[in-house]
Amino acid sequence: NINVRLAQHGGALHLAIRDDGPGFDPREVARRAGRNSWGLTSMRERAELVGARLTVASRPGHGTEVTVVLPMG
Repeated sequence: NINVRLAQHGGALHLAIRDDGPGFDPREVARRAGRNSWGLTSMRERAELVGARLTVASRPGHGTEVTVVLPMG
């Protein structure tokens, strides 16, 4: 299952995407970045290019939540 929330408050646009999938260890993905895994790095860089902040929260067995906050104005 996937839950998508999009809201504007506090002068920013907030997007949160959460799933109830298997999750993963973000530290392990960060350790492998640059070798086999560019997905999260690329997402973060693209968010920064438009002035947004991207965060990823996940852990094995508990799904994943990706949040993007884009200041407006």
